[in-house]
Amino acid sequence: MNMDSTVDDYCSDDDEVVHEVDVYLSKALSEHLYLFHYPTRNNTAAFQDLTDCLSARIKPKQQKIELEFCIDVDSENYDTSRGEHIAYNVDGQNTTEDHYFKSGIMDKNLLMGSRSLESNDNYAVGFMKNGELHITPLHSTIEMRPGFLHMDKFDNTSKKALNPDENIGEEEEAVAVTVRFEGPNAERDRQMRQKSFQYFQQKNSSEPWMNLNYHKSGSIRSVSERERLMCSQVHQDVCRPSASKLDYLKELVPEILRLSGTQSGKNEETAILTDKPLSDQIRHLMMNAHLLTFSMLEERLPHDIDTLSIERLLPQIGVLVQGCWAVKSELLYEGEKTVSAYTGVSAKHLINARNYILWLFKKARFVTHSDVLSVIRLSDEDFKAMMTPLANKTNRGWEFKFPTDEEFLENHPAIRQSQDMKWDCRYKQLVQDLKMFQSEGNF
Repeated sequence: MNMDSTVDDYCSDDDEVVHEVDVYLSKALSEHLYLFHYPTRNNTAAFQDLTDCLSARIKPKQQKIELEFCIDVDSENYDTSRGEHIAYNVDGQNTTEDHYFKSGIMDKNLLMGSRSLESNDNYAVGFMKNGELHITPLHSTIEMRPGFLHMDKFDNTSKKALNPDENIGEEEEAVAVTVRFEGPNAERDRQMRQKSFQYFQQKNSSEPWMNLNYHKSGSIRSVSERERLMCSQVHQDVCRPSASKLDYLKELVPEILRLSGTQSGKNEETAILTDKPLSDQIRHLMMNAHLLTFSMLEERLPHDIDTLSIERLLPQIGVLVQGCWAVKSELLYEGEKTVSAYTGVSAKHLINARNYILWLFKKARFVTHSDVLSVIRLSDEDFKAMMTPLANKTNRGWEFKFPTDEEFLENHPAIRQSQDMKWDCRYKQLVQDLKMFQSEGNF
């Protein structure tokens, strides 16, 4: 969809309707419907091997899935001696352990799946039946790839074979334990550990697996579940023939697309936000823009809103930097579970880093990467993600995106004084969190 076009362009009566079908929305399986992709398989490959599934399990929060299925060892294409050799290498000669390949031959394989899309709001599964289109929203899209857990077990078996005297049940000897107290860089070291691959592995392994029952295609259960993809309440008509073209477009087009347009997009944006409280409207605009001048914010809000209401609510959502308003870092990285999409850094670390960057911009027009790194560790990806909405890259570093809004500062001395006091408190908190040396005259 081209957002430069107007709503009338999509609602033109010049395009002839050649066929009409009834569309029904079913939500019976919307919270449990997964779409599996097999990127490593040829699209002409048969999936008969998946009909003999031995086990299935899922981690719902992480949206990870494992399917274990049989291998046809009687096939003429199967190398029996190689399968026996793999099973022997994996399970070894230890008869006391549970063997991965219980038959003494590699007779099963594994598919491991993980979420491939962050959001599935715009995707659905649909099928035609009796001239009707029934669609069900997708809960998640999963990419299934071959898993090699037996190779990990083979590595463990090899290590035990090389060190047979280890872990043989001997009584552990008492050893001296060194107790260490946290030093001044303990928080920084902790955050560095949280960025490690081992930390993510431990975090992912903390969620327990849930076992699932696998039903073959064509079975009684699979047929009954497939029927739930059909809307059962087809007698309810949810069409709104009296709705305007703009209201109909608002329901069809995702909000993120509507807010990314140019002048026509701005008009639609204003119309869309009018049904929300003013605080939500300001918050929505600030969260999307990250940085706005007061006049730019007024232009994007409905014209019938008085300026005093905006001035009263804005400090709850933004902070004043060079007369401009930047959304609060605490709102941008809201929630303790929020982490960096690039490095996995915690929300607390991101908030401190962005607040320090904003504080630097409060003092100067230009900020460099080294200015930030001298106080707090921040990856290139996280640094660029924070800087891009706030500044423009130049030869001298990053220059604050907008000129200092002297007019706003002169006309709002009370807001300026209040924001300066809040920045004093915010800076003292940064000194404490980042273990900075607080010198006189920072402001």
